[in-house]
Amino acid sequence: MNSNSKLNGLLGMAAVVALLPCVATPVHADQINTPGTVCQQATPEAGKLLYLPNGGVRFVANPGFASTRLVCPIPRTPLGPAVGNRIFFIDGDNAGGSTTSCSIMVFSFNGVLQTSIFNSSALGMYHLPFSIPSASLSPLNYVTALCSLPNGGVLRGMMSKD
Repeated sequence: MNSNSKLNGLLGMAAVVALLPCVATPVHADQINTPGTVCQQATPEAGKLLYLPNGGVRFVANPGFASTRLVCPIPRTPLGPAVGNRIFFIDGDNAGGSTTSCSIMVFSFNGVLQTSIFNSSALGMYHLPFSIPSASLSPLNYVTALCSLPNGGVLRGMMSKD
């Protein structure tokens, strides 16, 4: 065996070894946490939002209003087609037995609603789960939350878990 053949063999083996981790590594995404301070008030006439240093947002109602509506983007990792459901959460606190209600909506890149899931809680501290079919979450789709936040309520943040 001449030296060129040995060199070519070694280079070939090195290329296979170098590419092996790329082939064997699965696609992986972690949880993405987003603070409530990214939310925008859809009904500003209802009162004001206090942006809290811990990333949450508290609603203080004007007289005659019991709640406000918040629109919140939910970043996610668009992994492409997958089997099963993707999980999203919205966290916060209710004051005095009030209820927070939220819908998570998925929109196509041109603004067409693909799916919407509703959940609510009257617990003092809540961790609302939402399960959305992966088929509704193409890489080009956007995820948004629309929440009704009661007076004194705090929306701490949203999570997407792929």
